[in-house]
Amino acid sequence: MSTDPLHDLTAAADALCSPIRVTEPIWTRTNGHLKLTRVHTHTMASLLDQLAAATHPGEVYLDDIASTRHQPRSAPAARLEAVDAHWRIQTGAATWMTHLGLPPRGETAANIWGIVGARATAALPDLRRWHSLAATLTGWERPPWQPDAPCPACDTRALRVRLARRTAVCVACGQTWTPDTIGILAAHVQDHSHAA
Repeated sequence: MSTDPLHDLTAAADALCSPIRVTEPIWTRTNGHLKLTRVHTHTMASLLDQLAAATHPGEVYLDDIASTRHQPRSAPAARLEAVDAHWRIQTGAATWMTHLGLPPRGETAANIWGIVGARATAALPDLRRWHSLAATLTGWERPPWQPDAPCPACDTRALRVRLARRTAVCVACGQTWTPDTIGILAAHVQDHSHAA
């Protein structure tokens, strides 16, 4: 996090709206030694696009393990958590545009970049929350972990956690945890499991 709020606002919008470039090292074992043979780089859709795709069953992205094989299975008509998160971000961005006296644009990403263009640094907490929400609920192959503990904010059992990303969200109240704050939630879940 920088000391320049406009830089942080731009970075938060970029993390939500821009395609994600992923670099993976490819190793080979020769004579018992690992050797880096090449680096594979590919581009994935933005978190906002991944969240939109997650609202439709069958449109998923691989998480954490690249060797996961897709198995045929029945799928629900929609992932309601992803639909709700997508709607929250969509309406939140449009609301910010209206609050700033600007006409809402047709797409959510355009509204988010409009907030940046208006230099509305007051929207930074919302953009960070939206990023955490999208990062946690995107349409990855493996669903997020659902701990058997109530949300510390609303006392509802609706927590969803991405351990690899160190993000979490309560799908009931919208509270989010980022890598900076996930330890607080982890302590809460651990305390709850010890009490149970």
